[in-house]
Order: sequence, then C-alpha cells, then structure tokens
Amino acid sequence: MIGFRKRSELLASSSHSTPVSTMRSAWGLYSAFWRSGEKKKAYGMAAAVAAMTLADVYLGVQIATWWKDMYDAITAKDLMDIGKESAMLAGLFVGKAAIIRSRHKLGMGLHIMWRGWLTKQFTEAWMSNKAFFHLNNVPGTIDNPDARIAEDADRVCGHLIGLGMGGLGATTALISFTALMLSISGTMPVTIQDQIWNLPSVTFWFGFGAAAACAAAGTYLTHKIGSPLFKLNEEQQRREGNFRTTLMGMRTNAPEIASYEGQKVERFKLREAFHEIRLNWNRMRDVRANLMFFNMVYADSAHLLSVGIGGAAYAMSKTMTFGQVMMFADTFNQLRGSMSWFINVYPALFELTAMKNRLTSFAEKIEEAQDASAFYAKLGGTANINADRAPGNSIRIENLLLRRPTSTEPMLTVPELEIPMGSRVLITGESGSGKSTLLHAIRGLWKYGDGHITLPEGKKTMFAPQVPHVLEASTLRENICYDDMPDAFDDEAVYGAMVRAGIAELIPDIDRMDRNGTSWRNSLSVGQKQRLVFARILLHKPDIIFLDEATSALDGTLQDNVYRELIAALPHATIISVAHRRGVAAHHTRHLHIQDGKLIDIHEGPQAGNDNNPPPRRPQPPQPAP
Repeated sequence: MIGFRKRSELLASSSHSTPVSTMRSAWGLYSAFWRSGEKKKAYGMAAAVAAMTLADVYLGVQIATWWKDMYDAITAKDLMDIGKESAMLAGLFVGKAAIIRSRHKLGMGLHIMWRGWLTKQFTEAWMSNKAFFHLNNVPGTIDNPDARIAEDADRVCGHLIGLGMGGLGATTALISFTALMLSISGTMPVTIQDQIWNLPSVTFWFGFGAAAACAAAGTYLTHKIGSPLFKLNEEQQRREGNFRTTLMGMRTNAPEIASYEGQKVERFKLREAFHEIRLNWNRMRDVRANLMFFNMVYADSAHLLSVGIGGAAYAMSKTMTFGQVMMFADTFNQLRGSMSWFINVYPALFELTAMKNRLTSFAEKIEEAQDASAFYAKLGGTANINADRAPGNSIRIENLLLRRPTSTEPMLTVPELEIPMGSRVLITGESGSGKSTLLHAIRGLWKYGDGHITLPEGKKTMFAPQVPHVLEASTLRENICYDDMPDAFDDEAVYGAMVRAGIAELIPDIDRMDRNGTSWRNSLSVGQKQRLVFARILLHKPDIIFLDEATSALDGTLQDNVYRELIAALPHATIISVAHRRGVAAHHTRHLHIQDGKLIDIHEGPQAGNDNNPPPRRPQPPQPAP
C-alpha cells in the first residue's frame, strides 16, 4: 500500500501548470513553501525559533530543579538560601520571558513571510488562464475564494507554525523531564543471568506510568468529545463567507438597492445568512463547552494527582528530601503536560484540517479550470469551442454552435464568418438571442458548444461591457489606466483620453481615491463609467474592440460623440458592437442580425468617421487639483 506522503507526491506530480498544482494534497500544501525559493531564509528563521523553543524547555527544567533547592532551604529554615533561591527564580522567569518574546517575534515574521508567499501562489494561479472567471461562471463550483486566499491561507500558516513549535517543545520536554524524573528516582539493582543491571526504580515507573496513563485517558476522551468540531469548523467557514458575500453585495450595489427600496429584502437576506451562522455556532458552542469543561477537570485533577504522586513517591523512596518530593511532583506534572500536548491543541488541529481542506480543494478546482473546455465538459454539457490565435489579418469563425450550460439545444449557429481587421461590425437581435454570448465566445470566455474561432496573432483586444468595471480603493487615474499601471502613461495621454471620452470635468480629481468620501465605483453614474471605459480604450489603443451595449446609458449626442472620437483616434481598429439603439448603426460598416438562431449578414449602414462626420470640437482640459 502506498504511504500517505508518497501517494500525495504522485498526485501532486500529475500536473504542474500553476503555482498551486502541487498543493492539492495536505503534504503538498504544507511542504510547498519549504521547497520554494524562500526556503533558505525560512529554514534559518525556523532554526532560530527551534533553538529558542529548546532554550525555553531548558529553563523549564531549571525551574523544576529549583523546587528542590527552594524547599530544602525552607525545610532547613536557611534565610540566606531562601533569598538566594528567590533571586534565582526571578532570573529564570526573566530569561524565560525574554526567550518567549523573541520566539514570538521570529515566529510572527516567519508567519507573514509564509503567508505572503502562499497568497502570491494562489492569486497567481487563480488569475492564470482566467481561472477566476471560469470558477465564478459556474455557481457552486467553489465558494468564497476571497476568504480562502485572505483568511484560510493566513490561518493555515499560523496554525502550522504554532503546532510545530508546540510539538517540538512537547517532544523535548518529554525527553528532558523523563531524564529528570529518572535522576530523582534513582535506580535499583536487578540480577539477570548472574549479571547485575541498574534499572530505573519502582518510583520512576510509578511516576512515568501514571503520567502516561493520565495523558492517554485524557487524549481518548478529548477525541471522543471534540470530534464533531471537524465538520462544524469547515461548515462555519462556509457560512461566514456567505454572510460576508451578502454584505459586500450590499456595499457594491448600494445605489441600486436604494433606488428599488430594497432594504426589506436585503435585511431579510442578512438575517437569514446570520441565522445560518448562529445555528452552526450554537452546535460548535456546545461541543467547545463540553471540551473546555473536560479540559478544566483534567487539568485540576492532574494537579491534585501530581501532589498525590509526589507523596506516594516520598513514601516509596524513604530517602527523598522534601525538596526532591516537590521537584518530583513538578516533574510529573511537566511530563504529563508534554504527553497531553494533543489534548491542548485538539481544537486547533480541527481548525487546521478544515482550512487545509478548503485550500487543497481550491487548488484542485484552479487546476481543473486551466483547461476551460475540459472544465466545463466535466461539469456537464458539451464544451468544445476552441478559441486561439494564429497569423492573419481577420477574425475567423468556423462551424460555431453556441449552447446554454443546461441545454443541448443550439442557441446560435454560425457556419462560417470572417471579419477583416479594420471592420466595424454591429450585431443586433432580440434579448436572449446570443449576441453577448457570441462576443464572449470570440474572446475565448464561452466554451459551451462546438466550433473554432481564430483571432489574429499579436493583436491587442479590449472589451467594454454594459456595466463597466470600476476598481475599488483606487484613484481615477488607476481606473483609466487599467489594465496597466498608472506610470505606463504620461499626463498628456491620460488627459487627452479623458477629454475625447467626454469626462474632462473629472481631470482635477484624477489622483484622488474618492469623491466626497465615496469611492469612484459608487460615486460615478453609469454614463460616466461607460465614458471612463472609452477613455481606457482611447488610452490603450487596442487593435480589436468589443462593445457590449457600451453606450446604453448615454444620450444620442454623447453616444455619437464617443463613437466618432473612437473612430477618429483608432481608424484602423476592428470594432464589434452589440446594441439595440438605432443610432449605433451609423458608426458601423457591417450589420449582422441574429434571427431564429442564425446570424444573418445584412450589409447595411453607411461608412462612419469620414469627412462628412467630423469629430466634435474638444474643450481644453482643466488643470488637475494640487
């Protein structure tokens, strides 16, 4: 039978297409960071943390030894020794506190380094080949990816570091305090085959056996009581994510909710989401309360047991001093504590398991989504639309058949279509006929169906949807320069694009994060957002432009202006528009209409952007605010 680690390695090695391809198993997730380019620094920090953990255990042994010297001094009523031992204990406590502080600081540094690396791997993989889009495009595939990246990755790193330090400390303490108990108890001569062997005394076996039995019973009962936490923790993470998603939706769609007077429905949705949290929370509360009750009884009973064990050892040994008895009792307690490590970390182990499952399943889904066609086909339905790039000077569609995810019936059939570069094509049709889906298929985002789509190699594309994407927590400049960095364009280019798009009045606020305390996403009207997207297009100068109802919120004059500016600035660009409004046709050279599931080439619409349609006179840009 293949061992867990070997089986995990075989699974992880099956594909290496993304940074998380090796993290689809527990071993792969836990070990990836320690095999990465950060491993030298990570191992150095881990070694320092381990050294401090060993030093902490060493001081714990010294404190246990102190009990003997202190109580022997008290028994002898030696004030000088009592003062000396008190000062010694103070020094040990200060040293222990300093070590714990330094270890905590180093552990936190290792934590953030590991978390940063892991977050980077998941975000890069999530973005790779538009996996984020495909996973979001199929409801129920993966829930709350934001929480998995932001929270689960953080907690997994923190739990693993904490458990690693605790496990090392417990193991070292077990060895150290076993040796200390042996030195206190002494040995007894045993004759075996005429040879005398000095074996651990009965006192040692009594103390060690009692500690082991106590820890074993405690571990068994802890597992028995706390095992339901495994599924409850995982379920809690899911429900918390759903509640957070509902809150984020309210923030994002605040204007629409207010316009619809939708507070009643939103309030109900929030109550329902939180009710689900409360139900699972109450189940967790009951299990944790039972576990806490047992742990307290276990700890108090063990403390009393240590006193009894010390007294019994004193009676059995007859040679121990009172100080040795107290040291024996403390050693027993420390030994029992190291053996009971599992009891102390039991809740953390279940939390770690739940978060590990969420991250490994996320990595698995990310890998599946790298091949979009196989991903959609696996979920049901035919997903055989192949969109690629090839040398050429036109967009070519061959034997295209678009389907809906839940149906085998064709939505739209396009046997053959060629759109030469420089064309301006308008696509019309009834709502639900497949206009926007056709655009998504050409862009490689819709896979349900069959057929082959080829875009010219090396040509930059941009897409303007009906509801534009405006970044949160970003300046207006960052939004206009998207999907590039702001320093990629100089002021003159950015201001010019804004003037052409008809948003010159926003130039003074270009480097502000918000307007009157409200983010640009929520303060701009839909019409302003649509013109902002046109500014992006004018700034980036793409070769192929897809416009999906991109002027639906503009009046006729503004619509004509942005189209004329676009054609004047990018006369050789290919423009493919989806629109319902008649005025859009004047700016296109070709008209395709969808009717009864077929694409009809109407070939109507005058040439736009010629001398008879000059672009409007542009106002001079105002200066940006200081």
